[in-house]
Amino acid sequence: MCLSAVPARLLIEPSERGRSHYKSKTEMLPFLSLFSLLPFDLLARRLTHAFLTIPDFTDWLVVALLVLVYSAIALPIGFWSGFIKVDVQTSGPIIAGVLAGCLLSPGLTEEVFFRVLMLPHAFENPSGLMLWFWGCSSLVLFVVYHPLNALTFYPIGRSTFIRKMGLKPRPFRTALC
Repeated sequence: MCLSAVPARLLIEPSERGRSHYKSKTEMLPFLSLFSLLPFDLLARRLTHAFLTIPDFTDWLVVALLVLVYSAIALPIGFWSGFIKVDVQTSGPIIAGVLAGCLLSPGLTEEVFFRVLMLPHAFENPSGLMLWFWGCSSLVLFVVYHPLNALTFYPIGRSTFIRKMGLKPRPFRTALC
C-alpha cells in the first residue's frame, strides 16, 4: 500500500495488547519534531490576529491623535531642513505605482516583521516588563535596520536613511507605532 496516499493521522499500528492506536506525524516523521521547538504556532496566531483584528473607534481616535502630534513636530522640521520637498504628481500610473509600492514594501513587510511578529499580542497576556523588553528590542532593530538596508540591499535609500534628518525622527515615529 502506498503510504503517501493515506493521511498520516489515519495510519494505524497494532499495539502490544492487540489494540490499535494512531501514530502521530512526529512519530512517523521524526524531523517534524524539530519544528515543534520553533514558535511557528505563536507566530501564526500573531499574524492571524493582526490581520483579523478590527480596531474600534477608541483605537482609531488614539491613532489619529498620535499622527497629529507626530505631524505637528516632524513636518515643520522636515520642511525647514529641506528633508521634505513637495513634488506634485498628476500622472495616475505614477501615483498608483508609488502607492502600491509603498504599501507592500516597506509598509506591510516592515510592519509584519517589526511589530506583528516581534511584539506580544494582547491574547498572550504579556507582562509590562515583557512589553517593554520586546518594544525596545523591536525599536532598536527597526532603527538599525534602515541604514544597514540602505548600505546593502537598497542603495536608493542611502540619501534618506544615512542623513541625520532621516534618522532623528525614526525612533519617535517607531515608538508611536
